[in-house]
Amino acid sequence: MTLGTPGTIAGSPGRDPIGRFVGWLLRDRSTGELVAAETPNFPALVTTAAIIVRWTSSDTETRQVAASIATIAAGWWGVSEATTGANPFRRLLGLAAVGVVVGVVARVLK
Repeated sequence: MTLGTPGTIAGSPGRDPIGRFVGWLLRDRSTGELVAAETPNFPALVTTAAIIVRWTSSDTETRQVAASIATIAAGWWGVSEATTGANPFRRLLGLAAVGVVVGVVARVLK
């Protein structure tokens, strides 16, 4: 979801530090547009589908496989966003996802 072009919403030059921060955080570095959300990419879709399967399945083995797929896909998405995200917000979101995945894996291996 793009919020505007440079200077139309947040992040326009001036003295407003909050606007500059929001602009810095959400501005796509390649297009200059403010981007808060994008169309889900493949790893995000796989994660979502696996979570839905896990929630709706009554078979224990299916639920375990779906949870594993969701964890791997969420890690894939997180690393992808952390390294190639359109803006700092997306990169921070990716790092948060990687942190959650590491926590889940650590809990399972404990």
